[in-house]
Amino acid sequence: MWRIPLPEIEDAAWYPDFLRTAQTDYLRWLMDTFDPYHAALPLFADFVRRTENRHLLDLCSGGGGALPLLYQQMHDLGDVRPFSALMSDLYPNASAGNSISKATDGDIDYLAKPLRAVDFQKITLENKIEALTLFNGAHHMPPHELEELFGNVVDSKLPIAVFEPMDKSIPSLLVNILSTSILMFLVAPFVRPFSLSRLFFTYLIPLVPLFTCWDGIASWFRLYNKEHLLKIAKQADSHDRFHWQSGIAAHTFGKVTYLIGTPKA
Repeated sequence: MWRIPLPEIEDAAWYPDFLRTAQTDYLRWLMDTFDPYHAALPLFADFVRRTENRHLLDLCSGGGGALPLLYQQMHDLGDVRPFSALMSDLYPNASAGNSISKATDGDIDYLAKPLRAVDFQKITLENKIEALTLFNGAHHMPPHELEELFGNVVDSKLPIAVFEPMDKSIPSLLVNILSTSILMFLVAPFVRPFSLSRLFFTYLIPLVPLFTCWDGIASWFRLYNKEHLLKIAKQADSHDRFHWQSGIAAHTFGKVTYLIGTPKA
């Protein structure tokens, strides 16, 4: 599958935290508003319910858009305490973590220190992690790093669920561009938590929409399709110790690409 690894500004170490936070807060607003992962709710709920205590580690969490929504949706389906989770990121969003923890009565927390996704094993034992999730994060990794992650997953014997909120289609690219450019100018004052710096760098010096739109385009070009994800996972699992399932789940504005891996008995 063709894939062009265009650089994403958000991934750069030099990118100022206040701009990254403004960007990830807006992306969380997009997830909250348009709820693309609802298409994957049955898959996610089944994945979570297979664990004993439903305690997850979420990798590349950013502003944490996916987990709180899925938590609420599982609660609405009758799960009194759907799951608990520890979110993590190389560049943690502390303000988002605090608000999400309050909204879920502490069931979802955010790791304060930076964590690279491939290094998840450093904290899984002490935090009694039973499964891993990765939302909108796989495309940030080059193939060799993604293969390293899946190899570490196999070694740890922890199930993993990977979800990307789009597919490699032209309509998906167009929706991506519109939602990270024009829409941002219309809704920036309503994104929470409220931030004067976000408004300043949206309307007066529009760095946030510029970088967010660029990163959205770059994400589309860097995206893995379901076949590519499955191929990398199986390369990492050379001794065939996991069941791997990849596919597409459709939603109103596009499609979710997913990969789920579980240890064989």
